[in-house]
Amino acid sequence: MIPSREIAKHLRERFPGIIFTTRQLKKLRHRLKKATHKGYTPFQATMALLDTRGITYEVKWEDPDTKTKPTGLFWSPSWSGEEWRLHPWI
Repeated sequence: MIPSREIAKHLRERFPGIIFTTRQLKKLRHRLKKATHKGYTPFQATMALLDTRGITYEVKWEDPDTKTKPTGLFWSPSWSGEEWRLHPWI
């Protein structure tokens, strides 16, 4: 990820008359990231993407009963299951 100060530096070089603060730039970047993830956390956005593409995945939870804090995510494409059945020694 490119630091906000680097983006600000390049914007000021390219547009000398532009007036903005790095705080405004950080807030804008946050809004864009939030819009990209549709309000999900990065982990939830990854799970939603896997769901939409029909990819099977498993979540490892810190406490399997409450399922409140994920600690791991494992996924594999559907074709890999067939490959593992055909070539189990690999």
